[in-house]
Amino acid sequence: MSLLIKNATVVDGTGNAPYRADILSQSGRILAVGGIADYRADESLDAAGMFAVPGFIDLVSYADVVSSPFADCRQEDYLKQGVTTVVIGHSGHSLAPIFGRHTEYNRDWGLWSDFIRSAGRSRFGVRFLSFVGSRNLFHNDERVSLSLLDASLSHGALGVSFGWSNQYSGLNGGLVHLAESAARRGRLLSATLPLNLTVKERQRALLDLLRAKRRGEYDTVSGRRVASSRLVVSGVDKSDINYLKRSRSLHEVIIGYNPYDLRLVGVSSLLPSSLRPAFSDGSLWRSAAASDRLQKHFRRFNPDSVFILSSSHPFFQKETLSSFASRLCLPPAAALVQIAKNYPHALLAFNTRVSPDWSPLKERQVFLSAIVAKGARRPFREFIGLGLKGSSWTLPNVVSRLSAAPAAALGLGGDRGIISPGRRADIVLIGKEGDISSVIVGGEISFSPYRHQTVTGTIEPYVYL
Repeated sequence: MSLLIKNATVVDGTGNAPYRADILSQSGRILAVGGIADYRADESLDAAGMFAVPGFIDLVSYADVVSSPFADCRQEDYLKQGVTTVVIGHSGHSLAPIFGRHTEYNRDWGLWSDFIRSAGRSRFGVRFLSFVGSRNLFHNDERVSLSLLDASLSHGALGVSFGWSNQYSGLNGGLVHLAESAARRGRLLSATLPLNLTVKERQRALLDLLRAKRRGEYDTVSGRRVASSRLVVSGVDKSDINYLKRSRSLHEVIIGYNPYDLRLVGVSSLLPSSLRPAFSDGSLWRSAAASDRLQKHFRRFNPDSVFILSSSHPFFQKETLSSFASRLCLPPAAALVQIAKNYPHALLAFNTRVSPDWSPLKERQVFLSAIVAKGARRPFREFIGLGLKGSSWTLPNVVSRLSAAPAAALGLGGDRGIISPGRRADIVLIGKEGDISSVIVGGEISFSPYRHQTVTGTIEPYVYL
């Protein structure tokens, strides 16, 4: 299929000034950019008065945790922000391998190759790339875990991810070997820092992961560097970034950052440490005093900043704590206690900042992330609006930070992130006020407010080596 976009103001992702041009794509790739007069394309779009920019890349998403791509194949929330490539499989969890355990969507994902083969038959609103979760690789025999990792990387996993629920207890031998093995192959490592870690625990986690990455990059016999890997980190704050700068390690790290400090947490992560043992064994709910103490602890959370994303009960999903409490006619703290008691594995998005802080994005290694697919905020769209307001962020710089820069960090720079011939035809048309007019994925219109959506994205194997 061919698509001709005419009269666009192109912001190509390189950071260069906008220019007027037509864009022609064919068979999913950009064929030409410039003055294209009378080409008879299968479909044409008049983009007069609009900016044409490369599709944006979300480095850290939990779409596979809170809403599987197979449960919501359209991903409209991403498309409404101009996101066309999403990286999933973080925090030690991924959709595969599942060791023969069936899911709601497929029964044969025992290996990563099964997953890629099955997912390749499905279509989505956006493109997905995925890490393989370290928890999915766990086996009593470490050799089996390493073999599963090797097979997953060979069949298209981006790298391996790690995550901890409530506290950081260090990298044990098995996890260290997984990190070293992925780094030895030049693949990425991903780690999510839990919300409640102390500053020292966060620094220790970062240092342990960086050490494992460095060991994997060097041959133990010759001492020569045999590969180059990087660490993708989410759940960070400014103190973490400053620590990496002081230790001269920031160049080894890719940071997925949310300007509202939106974190995905299990409900147990919000408990005070002294109550966690009683919560785990169920004795917490047999003590009225402990339950009252927990409710008092939960009063410090702003109910409008806590989003219920996933639980074992579908009735209360993807809404704020305040609206859930209002439906139950309970104070918000009491409603959160009810969630903790009845649905201990519920997932929440915890928003710790009211006003966005965009300043960390000035660092070359820090990239914007939506964190969750259906959050109340739309940071990609808001960041574009910042570039249109004539602030210190210019539109070419904003577009580059959302497209070309993360593509290069992931090793995808020759494939997407820039509007130029040969690159993928993932293009976003943006109005002068920042509204998303159309999103093109693979040369086809995947989203437009004025027409039926076409799902053209896939879960892709990572092959850009």
